[in-house]
Amino acid sequence: MKRLLLMCLICTTQFLFLTKVSIGNELIGSSKKVFAHYLPSFPQKINNKLPGEDYYTTSYLNPYGESGKYFKVGGLLRERPIARTTLDVDNSSDWLMADAKFQVRQAAAIGLDGFAINLFGNTGDTWIRALNIFEAAKTVRDFNILIVTDMSSSFRSDDPYDTFVPTILALSKQSASLRLDDGRLVISPYLFDRQSPSWWKKALDALKKEGVTVAVIPLYQGWYSNLTEFREQEPETYSEYIVGVSEWGPRSPSGGYNMLSVAESVHKEGLLWMAPVAPQDSRPRSYIYTESGNSEAYRALWESAINGNADWVKIITWNDYSESSQIAPSTQVGYSFYDLTAYYVDWFKSGKQPVIDDDVMYAFYREQNTEVSISGDVQSKGMSSVNGEVPRNEIELLAFLKESANLEIEINNSIHRLSAEQGVVSFKVPLENGTPVFRIIRDDQILQEMTGPTSIQNDGIVDVQDMTYWGKSSARSSLFQNKQYLSWPRKTNSQSGSYAVNADIKSPFSRNSDMFAEQLNFVNGYAHNGFTYEFLPVSSDSPTIISFDVNLKSYCVGQSTLVLKLGDGDVSGVEIELCNHDKNSTELQNREINKDFQIPNTSMSSNAWRQIRIILSPMGQYKNEYEVLVLNEEGTSVGYKGLITKAKIEEFNTIKFDLAYAQRASVSIVIDNITVSASSHTF
Repeated sequence: MKRLLLMCLICTTQFLFLTKVSIGNELIGSSKKVFAHYLPSFPQKINNKLPGEDYYTTSYLNPYGESGKYFKVGGLLRERPIARTTLDVDNSSDWLMADAKFQVRQAAAIGLDGFAINLFGNTGDTWIRALNIFEAAKTVRDFNILIVTDMSSSFRSDDPYDTFVPTILALSKQSASLRLDDGRLVISPYLFDRQSPSWWKKALDALKKEGVTVAVIPLYQGWYSNLTEFREQEPETYSEYIVGVSEWGPRSPSGGYNMLSVAESVHKEGLLWMAPVAPQDSRPRSYIYTESGNSEAYRALWESAINGNADWVKIITWNDYSESSQIAPSTQVGYSFYDLTAYYVDWFKSGKQPVIDDDVMYAFYREQNTEVSISGDVQSKGMSSVNGEVPRNEIELLAFLKESANLEIEINNSIHRLSAEQGVVSFKVPLENGTPVFRIIRDDQILQEMTGPTSIQNDGIVDVQDMTYWGKSSARSSLFQNKQYLSWPRKTNSQSGSYAVNADIKSPFSRNSDMFAEQLNFVNGYAHNGFTYEFLPVSSDSPTIISFDVNLKSYCVGQSTLVLKLGDGDVSGVEIELCNHDKNSTELQNREINKDFQIPNTSMSSNAWRQIRIILSPMGQYKNEYEVLVLNEEGTSVGYKGLITKAKIEEFNTIKFDLAYAQRASVSIVIDNITVSASSHTF
């Protein structure tokens, strides 16, 4: 499974990459907040195995998984998070934390202010995963966790002291927990009405007695009547604790448009309105789905929040794969809703619709017609449309155009065309058999062409029904589809004091990655210590390019050597010295067996940026060659070819920055803009 990397090209670079890095960015201080509803039930990985062998594949996507528990619904899920390779760690806590940090960074990269974490209790696996998210949030500036107690779970106990009060008290000690400016802890209980107003008075007063004053934003399914009832029965409790309200919300285009005036109604109550925004909803285990009209429901809900002057937004959800409502990069929707979110977050927070600097198109469609028949061999019955929206069977091309252009959708030997003006344009055509092809044409030239993510079965019989909309972006197609997102740096063999933090500077080179610049601090020690990034293999048939930008904040001093190592975890095939004090050199050094080759004209001056590209020969060709290219800030490039790897590596999947022989040495470097991609390079 390929991992994608490129940024949302429809958004401004400043927004996407500086929102969480530059303290001066105006969006950080915005009173408009955006949170994504996070379910610890569906983390990045459930067990630390290869994508084809992990729990998502064997138990959730497979109808026979979990001893056939979900056989009659065709499997619990229809898609999963885009997978990563196995992490080479000793303890499960290490990879669980690495995954938590990865997801927090993914969310922060598109401007989210935090996760609204759905809690089911304070024991078990979901509780451990939830705590990992709180810890991971500490590593990213201005990323906070909104506490959402699910009142249909163990929190429904008659006595708030059983679960609710101890849980809130424990989380009040977490520095990442969301608080108002006056210090009050913010909580947003889901299905707030499952407990009586008198129960809530007892619970909230108990917290206050323990020294924790909360600000409550009830999350309802039907906010007005429930909130009115609470206010009438407990007016003093309402006045003291309730600061806002939210709604689980609709998933259909018409429902999205109808949310426009809700903020005004809530503001009349003197409360904050946290508007719901959701991309789609399909629930195999319940045999139901809501028609979202391709991307229309998501866009309608966002525009109602923006034009209706909502205070906050809650995206529903980040990762609820059981309802297909996730925006997290996933195997079927790809990065489509993730990228669209970056655009709308920018618009919502700044109050200005972002300028479109580059043409980008998105494809949204189902792989099956809603009327396909079920064989009955696996899934026992078909899924039904709910919530009043008439099912649609359409293919959508959603274009972001910097200038007017012609749009084309080719399907089943027919070409559909639309003359489109500059801006955001939705072009829909009827669903047909085949795999659609999408194009942007300007001045009779095809500027972009993209094949859809899956073929369409418009009629006939299927064993398993899938009412999930698939997605794809032209900004991530072709070569970009082969780019990898790397995990958070994991410390390896390091002294206890070594650490990684967000850097206060960023690379001046063109950005290809949505990772943050990270400062790796290697602290004085007498053994190897460093940091590892893991990535998925890209291609066995094409050369692989590992590219990163580096700023040597301080030279290697004492008896120390800073080495970049590429390998498969335990074995390194490529080693390059970034600095070596013993050789009295600030030149890059290539390490070969029994040899060191200096790469000419590549002085690693302190506080100067260099871009280093390492090109590996195709794994499938069984070569041991690689090349190194170095680019300085002025654009001068040098290369070193014909290098032979130290060891034959069948599958490169780790990048290590290792401070070897670190006697009396403390060294800091900044790493930015790491990408791993396939290449057409010829050896």
